[in-house]
Amino acid sequence: MFYKKLAVIKPIVTIAICTFNRDFYLEKCLNSLIKYGVDSKPIEVMVINNNSTDNTTIIVERFQSEYKNISYYNEKKVGLSHARNKALAKAKCDIIAFLDDDVKISDTYLDRLLWVIDNYSFDCLGGGYLPWYLNEKPKWIPEDFGRKENLLDSIGVLKEDYVTGLNMIFTKQILNRIGGFPVKLGMIGNNIGYGEDDYVQFQIRKLGGVILFDPELYVYHAVLEQKQHLSWQLVSIFINAQSNFIIHRKDEGFFTLSFYFLKSLAAGIIKRVPFGLYRFIFTNDFFYQNYIIFVLRPILITLGRLKVHFTK
Repeated sequence: MFYKKLAVIKPIVTIAICTFNRDFYLEKCLNSLIKYGVDSKPIEVMVINNNSTDNTTIIVERFQSEYKNISYYNEKKVGLSHARNKALAKAKCDIIAFLDDDVKISDTYLDRLLWVIDNYSFDCLGGGYLPWYLNEKPKWIPEDFGRKENLLDSIGVLKEDYVTGLNMIFTKQILNRIGGFPVKLGMIGNNIGYGEDDYVQFQIRKLGGVILFDPELYVYHAVLEQKQHLSWQLVSIFINAQSNFIIHRKDEGFFTLSFYFLKSLAAGIIKRVPFGLYRFIFTNDFFYQNYIIFVLRPILITLGRLKVHFTK
């Protein structure tokens, strides 16, 4: 009852959902928020439409007609970082919780979020996630794919690890201080992109900020159909390596990176090809897709870093 009264007076946290052409998943995300009582808590729900061409507007307006704590904005500059920066500019609350549009919250998420806000001081907060599939999971997809391991056994400060962008919370003060999200990193439309959330946390640590992880603050994340293809997995490894190199770049020149590439190539031929072939032939849970990823992963990582070196 206390939270219900507060919701009418003033929300204390904005849940921002940035979306691009995922009306089907966005509806499920909003339904999960409503199912677990977001309308009775001191929470503003904000949807940022990143210039979608599907039925996103129709769906959000339907929810707005029934629930008064949902705000809606359009960001014409396509890119997840652009959309998140719009949320930063428009949020009414001093704390912003970012959820991906293909997320469904757990039944305890909202109450846990409010409890952590009441009991802890932080600049950034994150939790884990579990996968969910529309159809049966392909056999070659590992059981731990799409799953965020618990970085800590209980709520506490992260010293080195990073919380994940699909379930992360910030104070507006810290985001404004570091200039928001970098628009050259992250998803841009349907193009795979990473690193904007790690970049922000990297900057927070440089400023001496506090990053918390709470294993009880978890959500469910859809494993989209395109992620269940070998080609997506390989491209994801390559692009993720680029983003990590941009953020955590060391003084590695062309010759050092070339050496790493040749080393990974040799290791792939000498070790990974025969060992992976053995697993493919003699085990029941190692498919040809797993074999290809196993062999190519270190090579793709080095190639991604080399590409950054030549395009910087």
